[in-house]
Amino acid sequence: MTALVGVLGPTEVCAGDADAIPVTARRLRTLITSLVLAHPYPVGIEAIVSDVWPDAPPQQPTGAVHTLISRLRALVGSERVDSTPGGYRLIGTEGTPVSDLATAEAIARDGTDADTTGALDLWRGQPGTGLPPGDLRDRLTIRADRCRGVLRERSWNHRLVAEPNRVAAEVAAHREARGPLDEQLAALEMRAHVAAGNPNRALTVFARLRAALADELGADPGPEAVAAHAAALRAQTPVAADPGFATQMPAPPRNSFVARVDILADMRRALADSGVVCVLGEGGIGKTRLVAEFVAAQSVPHIYVDLTTARGVEDVTAAVTAALRPTTVPDLAGGTPGPMQRPGQLLTQSAPRGVVIVLDACEQVVDSVSELATEVLARRHDLQILATTRVPLDLVDQHVIDVGPLSEADAAQLFSDRVRAAGRRDSIAAHEVDELCRRLDGSPLALELAAAQLRHLTLGDLNDRLASTLSVLSVRGGGRHSSLTNVLASSWELLASDARLALAALARFPGEFRLADALAFPMVTLDNVAILRAHSLLRVAEDQQGRAQRRGNFDRRAQHSCYRLSDTVRDFVRERTREQPDLEECLVAAHHRWARTQVDAALTDLRAGRVADAADRLDHSSDAILSLLDGSASPDPALLPVVSWRTMRTGGHDATLRLCRAVARQPAESDRDVAGLLCATIHLTIAGQFRDAARARLRLREAMSVRPLSGIDGLIGDLLVARPATVARTLATAARSADAGVVAAAELVRAELAERAAAPRFAHRCALRASVAADVAMHPWFAANARSRLGRICSQVGDHEAAIVHFERSATTFDDIGLAQDACRVRIYQAGASVSVDPRRAEDLLASCLRAAGTTARPFIATAHMTRAQLLVDDDPALAVTAIADALRIAGPPADGHSVHMHAVAVALLDAAGQSTHARLAADDLEAALTQRRLDSALTDLPALGAAAAAVVKARGLRDDDPYAAAARAIHYRRDFPVMHLAAGPSMSRERAVAQLIG
Repeated sequence: MTALVGVLGPTEVCAGDADAIPVTARRLRTLITSLVLAHPYPVGIEAIVSDVWPDAPPQQPTGAVHTLISRLRALVGSERVDSTPGGYRLIGTEGTPVSDLATAEAIARDGTDADTTGALDLWRGQPGTGLPPGDLRDRLTIRADRCRGVLRERSWNHRLVAEPNRVAAEVAAHREARGPLDEQLAALEMRAHVAAGNPNRALTVFARLRAALADELGADPGPEAVAAHAAALRAQTPVAADPGFATQMPAPPRNSFVARVDILADMRRALADSGVVCVLGEGGIGKTRLVAEFVAAQSVPHIYVDLTTARGVEDVTAAVTAALRPTTVPDLAGGTPGPMQRPGQLLTQSAPRGVVIVLDACEQVVDSVSELATEVLARRHDLQILATTRVPLDLVDQHVIDVGPLSEADAAQLFSDRVRAAGRRDSIAAHEVDELCRRLDGSPLALELAAAQLRHLTLGDLNDRLASTLSVLSVRGGGRHSSLTNVLASSWELLASDARLALAALARFPGEFRLADALAFPMVTLDNVAILRAHSLLRVAEDQQGRAQRRGNFDRRAQHSCYRLSDTVRDFVRERTREQPDLEECLVAAHHRWARTQVDAALTDLRAGRVADAADRLDHSSDAILSLLDGSASPDPALLPVVSWRTMRTGGHDATLRLCRAVARQPAESDRDVAGLLCATIHLTIAGQFRDAARARLRLREAMSVRPLSGIDGLIGDLLVARPATVARTLATAARSADAGVVAAAELVRAELAERAAAPRFAHRCALRASVAADVAMHPWFAANARSRLGRICSQVGDHEAAIVHFERSATTFDDIGLAQDACRVRIYQAGASVSVDPRRAEDLLASCLRAAGTTARPFIATAHMTRAQLLVDDDPALAVTAIADALRIAGPPADGHSVHMHAVAVALLDAAGQSTHARLAADDLEAALTQRRLDSALTDLPALGAAAAAVVKARGLRDDDPYAAAARAIHYRRDFPVMHLAAGPSMSRERAVAQLIG
């Protein structure tokens, strides 16, 4: 096949069927070469000028290029030079390549080994002959030499069997010209000698190569040369290795090492008790470094076998041979090639007594290593095997040491050490370091790669970039550990397709998940979960004690076995699935179906009174469902009840209002959607988003006219769409319902409203009715809330002994249904009621509740600190003042009934602690805050407003007949705290009292 132009020698042109025509014009030769090197892409005028006139461009470059192109068209034909907006390019005819270089490269890329000999004939001399020295000539020479090298090697491989002696001679001559360090050519020459029946010559080539590499580079031969060496050895009778020449594990690096004493101790005990010890962990977790440190510290006699590049039993044999005989070059005459020895056989024949065989990076050859271990232990009881791997060996009696991530303290220490080693001396914020360590899950490799980035990034920038991609964690240079993405990709490639699909499904969970939730996805099976766990990609979540220490005892998830993916694995898998839109869509749909199933089941349990089951289900699934909601531009209304659950459990969700507004704009197409719209209306109303709430109520009214709600949902819907003047009538009607659950809900709302309106008798009556109705309905959550409401009402009017009884029953019920946080809240109220009755009991309750709450900053924790201040105010006023400050920090400014009450109690306690000046200043601030807000928020909680008035009276030392004091008594101010007590005085009507306080 004749090409249009030839550049593999003197430049020539083939026009039609005529013989090739040499191109004698230097600039025309240069233009042709430039177009050939760029093919199939066009070359712009500026690039042509740079190639043809590198030193002295013409005054009119466009005209000069047009002239040169015209001469080329006259030479090859105008149809062979195409003009495009991007420049000019050569076009060959059908079946005719543009250049001989393109022909050679196509054969090197796609052709068979048999085609290579003819392709080598395309070289007619030195490519670039006649071109001026410079960049263009260098580019042509490099491409031509690279292509010729590939073709020549493929030709040698093709002729290796038929002409081994000739191939060996040609390769030897080429190696002599290239230099002694070319390992690829050395391996090829060794294989040729073995094929020719001269294995001793092959061993000599290897010995010289190894010596040259050691002298020049201080390195050992690579896997290809080692494999050829092993093939040469297999052609000879095995010779016992000298124990003194066994390969030793490379010494650990001199940089700092975060010693994991427990793992090193486990390794020492395991080697004392077991023949095979498997150090298991995900990529980059530090397995090899741990073993190197252990071997160096314990001076363990060992043989080190590096299986990093091994992919089959032959590679394992080559690696074992290289480890046993790195310096042995047998010179045996004669002999015929024998069968290939097994790696286990090599070790049993050659390994010295009492050594530990360290097999590093076994995950790619687990089956071969398992066979090796079985054979070694069956034949030699004096040998032991210490293997590092991401996948456990297929052995029953192996001792597995699972290497997990670094602790938070160790991770921060390692990162700080590597940052200092990278040359950074400026201080780094501790919270940013902690955030990074959590983000990278304590992986030593990830932390080291992150520290290397601080040479050109700030830690804040690094954290921001990690939020979008893991590719930032890489360093220049080769090696399997130069990039975190490469390490994770190697683990990904070890998985079968169904295991990868299961991992992609599990990566949809943002945190921990139960086995039952994982198996709800059709692509996840129990076998795949076991495989992912075996590959160290799936972690078992912390035990109950560890999670309790981190989160407090409010989390029921500690009672179940949970799994989780590390953040880095999850992000890597999600990046992979985003590259496949069809798979991504399938996973999102499966996740959405699972989420709807969870919400439907939880709502069914809640309506039926199975609160414990609903709480357990929602506590486990809420993180994943909220992640699905947050990532959707059009959130599913049916999933919005989870936002309400999260708000009730933890105080709120960052995207609550955004999600509620989005749901309020969507049509309610099913009963599920109406339930979501119901939740959205509640949240918008509570948040004071009146315009959005009005829009949501309008849509809710329209939806309920089409799909009427029943039961408790119907009561809530009726209350939301009712006019303020009809709310009382709606509640009264519901209180006479035949459905005991509806009665309990209605009476609870009536008790709440009556309590806030300072009508304690009516509130107490409603709470009692709610308690009875809840018992009839067998709904424990309503029963617990009704008893808690009774306790609050009794405590508010000063009947602390009755309040203690109600609070105790309520907390017990909450514990029974698994709502530990609610039980903690009620016990804090119980502690407040016990202050004047049983102070020691109050102290015990507060201590246990604050210990269980951990770092939770909920309103009832402010109440706990204020109760603690009440207990301390007489004995330790200074510590009481500290507790007051803690309470106010959590409660915030006086913006609602609870915070107003907390500030009122703070004023009274400061006065009781002898801080009169501070008490008066706090009273002034409280009064100013209430006046500035026109008491809008406090009007919904008159007892709290009365408590504020009582506190001002006490702080300012006003008389008992002061109008403020009389007004506070008239509206039944809150008396939860003994310090909030006013002496008897003249009475005042309720209407006048309200006018006095808000006038």
